[in-house]
Amino acid sequence: MAITYNINILNLRGKPEVDGLQKVITGVEYILEGKEGDDKYGGSIAYANFELDKENFINFENITKDNIKQWVAVHPSYEIHKDIVNKSIEQQTIPTDVVMKKLWK
Repeated sequence: MAITYNINILNLRGKPEVDGLQKVITGVEYILEGKEGDDKYGGSIAYANFELDKENFINFENITKDNIKQWVAVHPSYEIHKDIVNKSIEQQTIPTDVVMKKLWK
């Protein structure tokens, strides 16, 4: 079964002004959540820093949750935390402690 991922935005960081542009987002704190089936879950808290891209700048008032999620999904931190989530789910898939029946009566 495939793992589905969700980016849960916790906080935005920013600067009031950079190079004449107002309310510039400089970072995002988020939780990357992963779920496989109904019973396997993993999560990792992460932070992504962003450099100002003047050509693709979006005014703060026009920023959407989807914009932020797209930025996070292509940030290097996303893959790092995706690996953490995957390992957490994998550990739930491979039992490490199980009940063993005794061989005698």
